[in-house]
Amino acid sequence: MNLANRIFNYLSRKKNRAGTEPEICGLFFQAMPHHPGVSHTMLQSVLRLDGRFHYDDRNGLWFVNEDMLSIRLPEAEYCIIDIETTGFNRQFDRIIEIGAVKIVDGELYSKMDLLINPERPVPFKITQLTGLAEEMLVDKQPFHEIVPALMEYIGSSVLVAHHSDFDLGFINASLQRCGHHPLDNITLCSCKIARRLFPSLQSHSLDSVAKYLDLSFTARHRAYDDALVTAHLFQKCLNALQKKGVNTLRELKYFV
Repeated sequence: MNLANRIFNYLSRKKNRAGTEPEICGLFFQAMPHHPGVSHTMLQSVLRLDGRFHYDDRNGLWFVNEDMLSIRLPEAEYCIIDIETTGFNRQFDRIIEIGAVKIVDGELYSKMDLLINPERPVPFKITQLTGLAEEMLVDKQPFHEIVPALMEYIGSSVLVAHHSDFDLGFINASLQRCGHHPLDNITLCSCKIARRLFPSLQSHSLDSVAKYLDLSFTARHRAYDDALVTAHLFQKCLNALQKKGVNTLRELKYFV
């Protein structure tokens, strides 16, 4: 992850979405905080031309711009996410696995794969589909215990899922059930993007679009495996979008 993205993620998590130059340099440059001139020069060289940041010289703070949609597609950080559940009803069923992959600077960067104790039986048909049985989950953490790790991993990333209404709807219902606010990140649905980019396809399921794009995969219906396929698919979609003149998150939202 490049330095500007690391600083962006750090500031985005702060309540005021801002930081002083000594604070930022102390974290990311190991510069001495009592050298303000050095701190200012270093940050100007990294952030001045990046549209995600602006500097307020009245109080010496670097801010993250509120208009996230103005970020260019290659500069955004994406978190591609997929889940497995005990069923399809977000009020009664529970998440049993969350898989996620980060895309930073256009490249796969990191992964998360969490098995979750649903604290209820796993239907046999779900075990047949995913290979996840109750005995594999009984000693895992329940959802409310994995929330801190999940939220830290997601951060301020743009969230991407194939059929995002299902995956993110389930995650938000689970967050609210244990007293947390729903995610307010920018969200994208790779299925909807694929429908606009490849309208001639009869199906825009993950399998169908992946095969159309010549993506190979050996495993499916596990959260991390599906997230990885979606990440590769989304990378190809980003290239296709830019060839069509779709260059920012705002333009992508309008395009879809």
